[in-house]
Amino acid sequence: MHYLDILDVIYIHDIIVHKKYVYDESVKPASKYNDTQLEDCVKKIDACVNNPQRVFLNNELYPTIEEKAGILFLSIIKNHPFENGNKRTAVFSLFLFMALNNCWLKFKHLTLYKLAESISSKSTTEVGFDKEKEIVFNFIKKGRLNFIKTRSPGFMRRIFNKLIDHNK
Repeated sequence: MHYLDILDVIYIHDIIVHKKYVYDESVKPASKYNDTQLEDCVKKIDACVNNPQRVFLNNELYPTIEEKAGILFLSIIKNHPFENGNKRTAVFSLFLFMALNNCWLKFKHLTLYKLAESISSKSTTEVGFDKEKEIVFNFIKKGRLNFIKTRSPGFMRRIFNKLIDHNK
């Protein structure tokens, strides 16, 4: 299993979200944060990228690819590590996580963004975190596609290009 790390998520936020997917609101790159903001951001991202790997009593809390991807997606939305662009970062992080693990999602970015909006618009106490997880895990399970690719040189570049061009 391949996991994203802190720098992957910051890269997604600062390169893809900041430069390519600027909707109706601007996104300040993390590289422009002051020291306190950046420290807080990194701590929150650290929690997000470690959630899919959590273990309790030698049992994975999220054993399937859908659960690992889903908890990463939810964590970025709920932990809100960046000033802006968290939902977009969550969408692209989800796509990248799946791709790194030889899967893809048949959904367009906008479909996942609408799911992210729906999740972020409600408080967890309103819906319940278990219900949110169930919705996201099932959504990912429905859209999962497997592919077989070798990780040749340029793999990450091809994945990022695929992410950027996915809605065209």
